Amino acid sequence: MPIRQVMSTAIVLLSLVLGLAVSCAPTSSTRTPIPSQKTPTPSAKSILSEAVEKLKAARSYRFETTATHKWVFEGKEQNWEFQGDGAFISPNRFRSQLEGPADTFFSVEINGDKVKAGDARGDVPDATTAFGGPGFGTAPYTVIAYLKNFKEATDQGATSLSGVQVHKLGFSIDKASVSALGAAHAQDMERVTSVQGTVWVDKTERIINQESVKVEFFSRSGQKETVTTTIRFLDFNKPVEF
Repeated sequence: MPIRQVMSTAIVLLSLVLGLAVSCAPTSSTRTPIPSQKTPTPSAKSILSEAVEKLKAARSYRFETTATHKWVFEGKEQNWEFQGDGAFISPNRFRSQLEGPADTFFSVEINGDKVKAGDARGDVPDATTAFGGPGFGTAPYTVIAYLKNFKEATDQGATSLSGVQVHKLGFSIDKASVSALGAAHAQDMERVTSVQGTVWVDKTERIINQESVKVEFFSRSGQKETVTTTIRFLDFNKPVEF
């Protein structure tokens, strides 16, 4: 074969090979983008579950309490304000005290299965862990138990509390679990018609900063009353005094 013809054939073949390589090479327009990995947003229930587990596991903490009792006396609505404090030491030591108008107060100290309590009348014999608030289902011990036995949680947005960034969550309670705490709690739950809870959880440490619970119940006289209790938690796992 003549040299010129051989060279022409080689050039044609080389052109074909180069053209095929170019056509097969990936271009920016044909590359499939790799999706970025996003961290899933935790649900309100998972955030509260983690915070509640830390509350249950705490060696100790103290708390400050305020409460507003709305009720009717001689046709006029009354708004009695209470304030107090309390503390907890694992596994089962608890104390709380609330003081209100007209020399009213409720104090309780729990040590295992022993309960020592008092109010404006003096010592309260046969008191239980359900004692300590101005209405049924409103003792600080019970209010904290509502949180430990929450059922569902809803996201109410991010906010700040005392300069700390927090998740604000609404929660409902598992009424049966609260009733199971004892006969006195079960009796209180029979009178309670509604429990609406809000909790503020530290966004970084996932610990509970504050809890607020509105309890509606029927009094002994049969009228509907409400108590809204706010508990601010402090000094987790630090020494506390009883």
